[in-house]
Amino acid sequence: MQLCHFEAAQVTVGDRWGKRRAREPSSTRLYWQVRGHALLEVGGRRVQLESGDLALLPRADAHVLRDRLDSVASSSSCPGMHRVDEHVYEAYPAGRSQLVVAVAEHATPCGWLELLPDLVMLRSHGKPRWVRDTLAARASVSALPQASRAEVAQSLLRVLFEHAFEVGAIALDPSRVLGRTDMPVKQVAARVGYANDAAFARAFGRAMGESPARFRVRISTSKEQRPWRT
Repeated sequence: MQLCHFEAAQVTVGDRWGKRRAREPSSTRLYWQVRGHALLEVGGRRVQLESGDLALLPRADAHVLRDRLDSVASSSSCPGMHRVDEHVYEAYPAGRSQLVVAVAEHATPCGWLELLPDLVMLRSHGKPRWVRDTLAARASVSALPQASRAEVAQSLLRVLFEHAFEVGAIALDPSRVLGRTDMPVKQVAARVGYANDAAFARAFGRAMGESPARFRVRISTSKEQRPWRT
């Protein structure tokens, strides 16, 4: 995973707010709920973010973030939002909810990201302290030269993905599970984090160029044709 750009900012929103974002190609987006709460909607899922939660959108898919379900979400700036420092934004009057928002742009295609679900949640009780400290230091990170920023972001994302694998938020290498076990595709999809096997099959096709079933048949055939080793 090579990154070409990384930005992070602290945002304090008002009492009623909503933000709608289109998909950001070749990017990964992070939301850390520092205090308060928010409602995140992505890929047909609706998740409540509580203080300390971190939401990872591996492909920065289209999503809506707002304080409550009946709040209007717009692609423009939240009402009353203004910049108070280079990487600090506040709404006036300020509410009780504060987030750190980070966006990493990939320099090269990452096909394996297509295998991950739209959203990976890392709850506050399991997150590595290094992740919290790095996000908390978002202003100093953003003030670094762009090359150094990318290095910090790559380390951050690597730790996040590794931790997500460890706690079971996402499964490691679903293609290996398909190729080495007889686990039904539906179970593999659930293990990776997809709500249904159809969504997983579409993502697998984009990443691997073939369906999970065809991939399994091809791997199985290649094993049968492989000469025995003595």
